[in-house]
Amino acid sequence: MITETDPRFGKPSASSFVLPALCPGQPTLVASMENVPEPQDEDQERGTRLHAAWEKGDPAGLDTADTEIFDRGERISRNVVAEWEILRGAAVTEKKREERFYWHDEKGNLAASGQADRHWIFDEWGLVADFKSLWCRSLTPAERNWQARLLAVLIAREYGLTHVRFAFLKAMFGTADIVDYNQGDLRRAEWSVEQVLWEARQDGAQRRPGAHCRHCKAATACPEAAAWVSLPTSALKVRPGAGITPKQAQILANQVSLNDCRWVWQGITTRRNIEDAIKARLKALPEPKLADLGLKLGTASINRPITNPAGAFSYLQRLGFAEAQIWRAVSIKNGVLTDIVMEKMNLSKKAAEQWIRQKLEHCITESVQDRALEEI
Repeated sequence: MITETDPRFGKPSASSFVLPALCPGQPTLVASMENVPEPQDEDQERGTRLHAAWEKGDPAGLDTADTEIFDRGERISRNVVAEWEILRGAAVTEKKREERFYWHDEKGNLAASGQADRHWIFDEWGLVADFKSLWCRSLTPAERNWQARLLAVLIAREYGLTHVRFAFLKAMFGTADIVDYNQGDLRRAEWSVEQVLWEARQDGAQRRPGAHCRHCKAATACPEAAAWVSLPTSALKVRPGAGITPKQAQILANQVSLNDCRWVWQGITTRRNIEDAIKARLKALPEPKLADLGLKLGTASINRPITNPAGAFSYLQRLGFAEAQIWRAVSIKNGVLTDIVMEKMNLSKKAAEQWIRQKLEHCITESVQDRALEEI
């Protein structure tokens, strides 16, 4: 849904340009949906805070851990610029931060845009930097990245450049991922962007599901996305709506090919997001509508946490409970303790965790957790 406050005006943006590039029908589906919120989670909110700090060049308001990330990002940025200045043989000029550039088609209609975290210009050369604040392990390398490609072309068109260097500043890793576009590269990149935009404008543009569905806000309304993240029912032979016990699930999983197992594993997060969104939508329905679906809202559970553990401990002792008995009901949360140590001793999160491991070693019982699956 297009709003007056949307600087993208409902058009594809560089940060998500991979979606129309891999799924031409995605922009049309998004445009047909009203009030579709951008996916939000704790990491995204944290990334937003860090980007705001990088825009100002000031970490004020960030906690100790995020200030470290801010500082690493700034160091990488300075190194990338210094290296580029050596290649150019001169100091370069930084332009307006977080500036958005617009792509207009051959008829002058707005078709796409991209926002550069930072960019520098020297004669016919440009440098564009995009901060990645957290663990961007699934980020496509810069040389194949659609965000990098569109931003490079937008900057080149804006300033009439013949060369553009694009850098992802990966603060958590302390490294930069860099790609250079010469004049021929920029021409070919422009053609590829035009092809994406042209294909997305066609009536009946095909929707192509895949791993990119994880980042699409239209996934909850997309039949292709739902099909992609679903179990291969032809192999499982599961009747729709039938419940599956853990034992049955284990038997059925052994009937699926290993390639399908990998495919299902890739979609776990997407399925969970879709399921959570569907549950929220159902819960928001009025009771008569829910009843039409054969559903109702159950009784709300009441959470009764003990928020004054010291008081509870003292009271139970006065009632005659042994201290050893009470301690069995008390636990210290590592995350909260880490925050306390960080504040008390003015340490970073990593240093506080190390301090706790060393000083409280005699109070800690280690256990080896299952190894998580990761893509190579």
